[in-house]
Amino acid sequence: ILAQLNPTMLPDTHYPDRVGWYLTQLWTPKLDKKFNNKNLLIQEKPSTIKASVKGDLQVMYTMATYGLTTQKKDAKAFYKSQAKVYDGFREALLPDRDNLLLHVVPWTTSPKTWVSVGCGTARDIEYVVEHIKQNKTNVYLCDLSPELLGIADLRVKELGLSDFVTFVEGDINSKEVQAKLPPMGSIDLVTCSYCLTMIPQWEKAAKTMISMLRTGGHLAIVDFTAKEDCQTRMDQRFYKFWFGMDGVWLNEKQPAFLRNPKNGLSTQWYQEDPSRCPYTILYPTHYQFLGRKMGQNSAGDIKQ
Repeated sequence: ILAQLNPTMLPDTHYPDRVGWYLTQLWTPKLDKKFNNKNLLIQEKPSTIKASVKGDLQVMYTMATYGLTTQKKDAKAFYKSQAKVYDGFREALLPDRDNLLLHVVPWTTSPKTWVSVGCGTARDIEYVVEHIKQNKTNVYLCDLSPELLGIADLRVKELGLSDFVTFVEGDINSKEVQAKLPPMGSIDLVTCSYCLTMIPQWEKAAKTMISMLRTGGHLAIVDFTAKEDCQTRMDQRFYKFWFGMDGVWLNEKQPAFLRNPKNGLSTQWYQEDPSRCPYTILYPTHYQFLGRKMGQNSAGDIKQ
């Protein structure tokens, strides 16, 4: 609920205990004028996705051969051979997508336009079907892979969301793709789940996502990173190497960029957690981020 109250995130380095500060904010919360507390009561159905050993082995084989034999990392080719078994394995591999979509994204603002960058098979929207329907949110699902978008199309139809969803294939940094989306600076919500680390020009992509937002709009991201307070530790260096074999580049500069107010966002939520990779003893770190786009004054300086 704290993430819904338009909070100001305090850095851990200066304020190791934020609980007392947050509790005082509850007395005089600066709520959005369109704050809709009824959206906190929307109930979603539990997931029906199940992993299988056969499917998991197929995905792991693809990941291993891709990492060991492919020098040029091609996201389209990587996902083409595993599209049908994509979701089962990644349900455990990519944690907290449900938490980000259900609890970190500020549904109390009743977003009317949502762009999902790197949507894959549209798993993210399955967490919030009722939120989309009740808020009449227009969703734009963007991805490089036509195979994954094909599965996303089937999912959207099964969920009864065809009237709310538009599919966009391609790179969000391209003018052709941007022309298929709502005007820059007009979008209420942009999300990106475990995708930013796979984009070579990640900073350009992050700037594009921020530019998409209207003033007061929100950017929500969940992705892997190097642990904030021990990036040079041996295990963190190993994770960077290991993920890099599959074209996933753990880069602590990404969350730092997002959290820097000079780049246009006020950080409302940031959290890091380790999670176990399936069939291994490895616990890489992932983060959840929510930022609210700030406005600019007449001189071009960013302001809250």
